[in-house]
Amino acid sequence: MVIAIRRAAGAAIGIAALTALAAGPAQAAQPHPDASTQTATAPAAVRHSDSQVWTLYTGSAGASFRANSSNTATFVARPGTGYQFTGVLGSGSTAGWVQATSGTYTGQWISAYSVTTTNPAQPLGSGAGSSAVVSTPNVTRYVVTGWATPNIRASYSYRSAIVATVKQGVAFTGTYVNYAWFRITSGTYAGRFISTAMLQTSPNQASYNGVMPAAEMCAADSALGTSWEPTTPRYLACAARDSLANMNAAFKAAFGYNLSISEAYRPLVKQQFYYDLLGSQAAVPGTSNHGLGQAIDFDTQTTKGGSTSIYYWGTPQDKWLTANALNWGFQRPKEYSTPGVGEYWHYTFVG
Repeated sequence: MVIAIRRAAGAAIGIAALTALAAGPAQAAQPHPDASTQTATAPAAVRHSDSQVWTLYTGSAGASFRANSSNTATFVARPGTGYQFTGVLGSGSTAGWVQATSGTYTGQWISAYSVTTTNPAQPLGSGAGSSAVVSTPNVTRYVVTGWATPNIRASYSYRSAIVATVKQGVAFTGTYVNYAWFRITSGTYAGRFISTAMLQTSPNQASYNGVMPAAEMCAADSALGTSWEPTTPRYLACAARDSLANMNAAFKAAFGYNLSISEAYRPLVKQQFYYDLLGSQAAVPGTSNHGLGQAIDFDTQTTKGGSTSIYYWGTPQDKWLTANALNWGFQRPKEYSTPGVGEYWHYTFVG
């Protein structure tokens, strides 16, 4: 599992690194604006009390309940992926753990990094993607993004020239070319194009982040999943999902296997859980590009027999993504792109 989080000093790292703390120090990371650039529209950062009861699910087959809050405590059980229970987060000496308050293992403990708020049986998206028919007349739409700067393209193709980049809240008047592209019909960029994945009917990010309409979210191919939440589809904004599928086809042609995605769209309740778990280290709920279906995290655990993730800095796969991802509208943010200190796994969709 990898999510964009913050250290107190303002550096973003991944939860995958935190789960490995027992084995060694986490990688350092560059400061990132994920949780700070939309303070005018982001919801207030409210951290729940330690008594907050969460409905949770085990995220993988290896998730283990133990007699107390320690990896060396007596092993109780591994109930398998998707086991549902309720629990409360520990604090102080039990920080980083959850104590079950219902279910077979009431009173037992499980690592907070082994659970998720996502119910694998509850779909988060129902979008049609490339099969959708869009027939919308000239309308006004607003750029809604956590912190990224979406691209304005010369034509409705990710291979066409980038004319400009724009920021959160910018309004455009135009017409939908199809489900994936919006043609701007007035102003500085009249005749240019922007991905529909970046547009909404209101500029208020809090109306969408983590609470995206199901019809706007499309499930990625299950072949792109990982052992973490293996039965839970990874959702993206539909235009981004279809572009990811095309990028995966090219990646598979180059390397012989699929891309592997640990996280994509992240519901608000999941971001709130991370925020309650990590406090100021976590992105403020309602501000991450994951909450808009505009970001993916490649799996840090996929090694293909090597000693590091296949997506790690300098690997052939990393070099391929760095050179080619923008051909499908994805890019690793510059704030994450310093080898050895950034988040090699995190890519955003910018169109």
